[in-house]
Amino acid sequence: MPNLQSIGVYCRALENDENARWYQTLADGQTVEGICINGYHGSISRTCAQSDENGDWGLINGSCNGISFLLLFFLAHFELNYKLN
Repeated sequence: MPNLQSIGVYCRALENDENARWYQTLADGQTVEGICINGYHGSISRTCAQSDENGDWGLINGSCNGISFLLLFFLAHFELNYKLN
């Protein structure tokens, strides 16, 4: 059975680009969702297309925004109060 990664062109994996993780993706023009890294939330996507013999990530749509310390404090406080009641 052939190695599928040796067939076709891929956009490379990115650990942190615009506060999101992007997995290696086949460069076939599809739109993929990024995963916001820890401490960030939101919705983010981009296309992965072939350019000559390379896979190129397109422009990013959406964003992963930082979660503020105040919001984290509020959520932790709310969760603690909820468990106590």
